[in-house]
Amino acid sequence: MRNRMPTALLGTLTAASLLYSAPARAQERDIQKSYMAAKLMLGLGGELETELLAGSSEDDLELSWGAGLQYMARLHPHFALGALLGFQSWQSDVRDDFDLDRNVLVDFAVVPAGMFAVGGEVELYVALGLGLSMDFIGADEVNVGGALVGAEIDEAIGFALLPVLGARFALSRDVGLLAEIGYALHSYEHEAEVTVAGFTGATDLELSLGQLALNLGVFF
Repeated sequence: MRNRMPTALLGTLTAASLLYSAPARAQERDIQKSYMAAKLMLGLGGELETELLAGSSEDDLELSWGAGLQYMARLHPHFALGALLGFQSWQSDVRDDFDLDRNVLVDFAVVPAGMFAVGGEVELYVALGLGLSMDFIGADEVNVGGALVGAEIDEAIGFALLPVLGARFALSRDVGLLAEIGYALHSYEHEAEVTVAGFTGATDLELSLGQLALNLGVFF
């Protein structure tokens, strides 16, 4: 009887431990599953390069801000393929000095990513967003040297290149946080109708925007 008591007690404690740990394991998130993310997207610093028939110029970019939705489909423990829909409002120093409106760009990108899980709750990844982008500038007028200069600029379709390093942190089975840092490059060729002192002419306007990218968000 004495020999059976420790054995029975040990069995009871083992069963209790398993029952206690099972719900905890059930609540753990599988960090390697497919997921949807909503992100705050910021562009820091960088330059705007502009090319016209008369020549080229450079201008510092102000803070860009916007948001994005991204879905990542897990195809392998170390690889995922996703899609990004994002938009940002952007402005340059010179345009702001002349009190011109901010501009809006919209990205539609495919996002392949290499994924590296660190335990069951943390994952690091390298992603490359590559796709089409639309830029909306619209109409602006400014008084330069006493002459009224106006421009009607058509929307343009260009490309976006968005490489990032990221990390995901699971808070529960269904929700987590993510942070990304990288670079955002956009390029467009607009058709513009420029009016100077009552005379109107058409020209092409090539824009290239490059900024440090900082994205913060949640995934589920």
